[in-house]
Amino acid sequence: MTKKYDFYWDDCFIDEFHESFYSAQSYNPFINQSDYYYHSEHTYEDGSEEASQIVFEFYTPSGKEHQATINNRKIYDIEDEENYEKILNSIQSEHKEIKYFVEDQDYEPCKWYKSVFGKDKGNNYDELFENLSTLIKIPTDELPIVVQENCKIQVKKIKEIVHLLLNERPKSKIPVWQYMAHEEIRFGNIYHPYVHSLLPELGNELYKFQKNPILYEYVERILREETSKAFEQ
Repeated sequence: MTKKYDFYWDDCFIDEFHESFYSAQSYNPFINQSDYYYHSEHTYEDGSEEASQIVFEFYTPSGKEHQATINNRKIYDIEDEENYEKILNSIQSEHKEIKYFVEDQDYEPCKWYKSVFGKDKGNNYDELFENLSTLIKIPTDELPIVVQENCKIQVKKIKEIVHLLLNERPKSKIPVWQYMAHEEIRFGNIYHPYVHSLLPELGNELYKFQKNPILYEYVERILREETSKAFEQ
């Protein structure tokens, strides 16, 4: 008889999604920035289960909107660390990994997504996040109007962050726009060039980092020193 293991649904599901797709550092103008939809897990009378889901929309280079659905995963309580992978592989469940699928406007598998990325179904946040991030390489003059508008919204959010930083870091040796460019590089998610054209203060600082690789380490060292001093106070 197969042993049953206790499990719980990954409680970091929403936080990780938000960090990957909706935080200031991971803002992607090709993602519809209106509220996403969350559906909690459900068990039916016949014992079958439906994972909790997050549904959101994104835009293709043509401006057409598509829907992505991400399903949560189960975390199993396996105490045998030495044989963890073997035991996990032996468990029969379709919810052992975070999975996503992409649909078109008629709720059919998205032909565009499959033709570009090779499939419309996949595993984990990272894969979907990285796929959609490739859209940011599209030149400014080819951006759909809706994506340009999202870039303008992003600029407003960045300005709000800058305003807060001016109050929180008034004595920092690092100018606020230099700090923002440093954060872009640190999180490995450079904004679309259109955003930099709307915010030349940010774009100019990013260019300085790209032109002088040593500058990043210099700024990083000063920020660590300031953080250390702040903890000591």
